[in-house]
Amino acid sequence: MLKNVYKKYHRFLYLFLFLSICLTSCYPFFKNPLPAPADLKIDFQLSGAWILTTQSGHKQEMFVFPRSTGWFDMLYVSNIDGEDSSNGIEVSVMEGYCTSINEDKFLCLRMRKRDINGPNEKKFLPFMIINYEISKSDELNFKLFSGEKVDKLIHEGILKTETIREEMPLWITYDSNIVSSSSDELKEVIAKEGVKAFLATSSDEIA
Repeated sequence: MLKNVYKKYHRFLYLFLFLSICLTSCYPFFKNPLPAPADLKIDFQLSGAWILTTQSGHKQEMFVFPRSTGWFDMLYVSNIDGEDSSNGIEVSVMEGYCTSINEDKFLCLRMRKRDINGPNEKKFLPFMIINYEISKSDELNFKLFSGEKVDKLIHEGILKTETIREEMPLWITYDSNIVSSSSDELKEVIAKEGVKAFLATSSDEIA
């Protein structure tokens, strides 16, 4: 199972560089997120600052800021002390919310609309759905969905798909099949099949 274990104010997942790669890879993206709970609010354990020191000794940071609506902003800072840090830090911002199905917790994330859309501009911003856990020792564990497993569910007719061609941020053109099942349909499938039917088992599945 592909997972990265990190500690609050100490460690977190290298997520946003991964996002730009995912847009042209087999990582599954979703037209609709999982249903938000009626009493939507951030997981209080997720809120705050997370720090990762990579194997090469470089530092990256993630900050999660709750909104009054129950959504949150997620700010990721990289290239803090990298070899090309003379060019300054790299900053990415996402938005999303927390939800759960049975005992499993999920983040529904997308690039933040306010940073991309002009007053009259509408861009399709797909969602990433990520399973996560926070341990008693404040370790944050992101578990990513498998493109291969999601494709299998599509071929079996369990999930729906459609082709989307959209000019994305970072000058990327997104031209691929995307999961188009409704929020309620996604919840029903995950509840019935179990989250393991979606989770990646190796980095090769999303590389």
